[in-house]
Amino acid sequence: MKRSRKTLFALLLALVMTLGLAATAWATEVVPTDTNPFEKELSITKVVEKTGNVAPPAETFTFVLEDVVNEGETKRDLAYYGIELLDDLTISTATGNAVEKTLKFKLPASDFAEHHWNPSSNAGSNDIVRYRKVFLLTEQNGGKAGWEYSTKSYELVFTYDIEYGDMDLDVYLSGTDARELAIFSNIY
Repeated sequence: MKRSRKTLFALLLALVMTLGLAATAWATEVVPTDTNPFEKELSITKVVEKTGNVAPPAETFTFVLEDVVNEGETKRDLAYYGIELLDDLTISTATGNAVEKTLKFKLPASDFAEHHWNPSSNAGSNDIVRYRKVFLLTEQNGGKAGWEYSTKSYELVFTYDIEYGDMDLDVYLSGTDARELAIFSNIY
């Protein structure tokens, strides 16, 4: 009889401890981490225009993604900002004269200040409401004979909104407020 009371007491104690630990686990808040990053996509289009009577050959074009910083600041690569490009910055026109490619980016889910993103506030407030990072997308001039390379450039603006907890990627024609599709035209 004594032994069964001890066993019952031990089981009750184990049950109470288990319930206490479970309640603590349920109350723990799940916070986004860099292991749950945002992913964004950007479509770029390469258009080849023919001006002569020779068909343009299939070609691979390379693009450059450059950090936009204030004068006197050092330009950094994507990784410095916690951004990973999941593709390469090339487009091949082997499949036609207008080719679209989707670039995929993995972005941090938190710690934007630690990833050196630029904070911004609403007018008249010191509270940070969003973080932004801007890059310039251009086409590299490959210098191949017969080609006139595109001189267009686009600003890629990554914006994390704190209130809504979401990430946006907007594309602007460089130096303007005009949102546009990233289209690069080359002439052969």
